[in-house]
Amino acid sequence: MIVNKDNTKEAYFNDGKVFTGKKMLLSQNTTFFDIASPSRPFINILRNAAVSVTSGTPSWESDGYFDATNATVRLLHNDREMKIKTGVYVLKWQGTANVVIHPIKAYDYVENNPAGKIIRLNVTGRDSLGAYIAVSGGTLTDIYMCPEEWETGLLAGTQLSPDYIADMSGFSTIRFMDWMDTNASPVMEYSDYKVNSFMTVGGHPNSTTRGVPLEIIAECCNTTQSNCWITIPHKLVDTGIISLVTKLKQLLDSNLLIYVELTNEAWNFGAGFSDQTNWLRFGGVAANLVSMDPTTNVVTHASHGMTTGDDIVVFNTPTHRNTGLSAGRECNSIVIDVDTFTVASNYDDAIAEIQLPIVSKDILLYKKTTGAEDNLHKFYAERAVEVWDLCEAVLGNQLVKVGASHSNNPSTTAGRCAVIRYKRDAHFHAIAPYYNFFLDENWLESSYESLLETIKTDWYQQYFLDNIDVHLAATGRHNLICYEGGNHNSIPPNQVTTAKTEKLVGFFRSDYERQARNWYVKMLANHGIVEYANYSSHAAPTATGQYGAMEHIRHTNSPAYMGFSEFLDEGVPKSG
Repeated sequence: MIVNKDNTKEAYFNDGKVFTGKKMLLSQNTTFFDIASPSRPFINILRNAAVSVTSGTPSWESDGYFDATNATVRLLHNDREMKIKTGVYVLKWQGTANVVIHPIKAYDYVENNPAGKIIRLNVTGRDSLGAYIAVSGGTLTDIYMCPEEWETGLLAGTQLSPDYIADMSGFSTIRFMDWMDTNASPVMEYSDYKVNSFMTVGGHPNSTTRGVPLEIIAECCNTTQSNCWITIPHKLVDTGIISLVTKLKQLLDSNLLIYVELTNEAWNFGAGFSDQTNWLRFGGVAANLVSMDPTTNVVTHASHGMTTGDDIVVFNTPTHRNTGLSAGRECNSIVIDVDTFTVASNYDDAIAEIQLPIVSKDILLYKKTTGAEDNLHKFYAERAVEVWDLCEAVLGNQLVKVGASHSNNPSTTAGRCAVIRYKRDAHFHAIAPYYNFFLDENWLESSYESLLETIKTDWYQQYFLDNIDVHLAATGRHNLICYEGGNHNSIPPNQVTTAKTEKLVGFFRSDYERQARNWYVKMLANHGIVEYANYSSHAAPTATGQYGAMEHIRHTNSPAYMGFSEFLDEGVPKSG
């Protein structure tokens, strides 16, 4: 790493790739598309509508549209309290169905012409639009609802709104972890991803496909001229990986880099993460698909390869998400004959004690390997290298290899980095450097100044500096990028009071939070962080004050924005 006199950095890697940026590259995480921005991601606000059947049985088309001659189908747009543009919205559709809009709040109708398949609403306040549309009595072959001034762009093929693009502009890289449906992802084949022609990227009763189409991801990057950071689902097979990156390369401008990271936080055993962590912990790429009789819990499959007493791990399949077979459930196998066996939970051989609410016949089965507890880093590193090799054959110099480390656990960092470096060095190692304290009774009587100093001292040493030293020893250089990161300070659940919550939230909305954020990014830059991807869309505190109402750095009146702006001096996108 070289820091130039003008505060730019140049990171050189052994394949000649060079990364530069003012002080530190600032990147951005996407979050779920309905809460991703104060503005709307899609020009057509029904692009992420949830589709449900309220009566009857519609006939579904392959693109998600339908014949509702004998049914009523509801398209729900729920913006989760995000603000919308004022002005006239136009609703248009094609087909023979009756279409009725039901705004949650009253709006002025500029034009209400269902027979002409057009409705115009005048939105006068920046409140939630939250509406549902009832479709019945015929076919629906197309539908959209958008601000009137953006209709021309929509009809020309533009999917992302100008407001959203403005919010996402100015970043070096955009990380599409949520848009790729990465955490606990059931994706195994490229065909498991949603295609762009499907009517919605929201919930749909006739679709099991996942994620945001690559065309939308590419549009976001090409329009903003930001590099594309993708997180490969942990179960995606080799052919699926090749298809994915081949399509992405075709869609993206050739000057843009493609960051490739295997899954997300494959060290996290928390809810929503344990599927990928256990999958890699047990070397899950070798899992077998087996069929189970839901009435007897008996698996019938000639090739299961198990013997009595084998320790096995059971996973959900992409299409069958059994609550009883939670991600990485450990079981003990009881073989009946060469074709059948049963599983007993919690290593209990008593079949009578099995209490699994099986609701489908398919499970993914893996025979637990010896020492799997200690081999998470090994399995992760080996699979990450395999993924990079597959991608490099397609992407060439467009590829940026990202290995996932763990900011709060030096042993994870050492083990993960060492194996990756031995196999094939990554361009970057990604960490999520949060600082989080449970604030005890004494803090209520202390000052904001003392909390700021605690952040700068205790956390600095405990959660960052020690880990940076371990990383440097493991890799020989500082080539870290950060995603997420920031405040997770909270109050212990059994100590929550209104006074504590108000004081904690007050800190996050005070000038002390500005100082903390400014110090935070300076500290990252001073320790060789090449790139920082921010992520915080929480606009209100939880009951414990956790996340502390850390408004997004795009919110120009937030202390977080001010702290980042002082560091960068320029280039932080603003929201209206």
